[in-house]
Amino acid sequence: MQLPLHIVLGCISSLQAGDR
Repeated sequence: MQLPLHIVLGCISSLQAGDR
């Protein structure tokens, strides 16, 4: 299952921002 890059990046960015 491959997801669009913008979605993946958005998810990671959200996690990084939420983790801080």
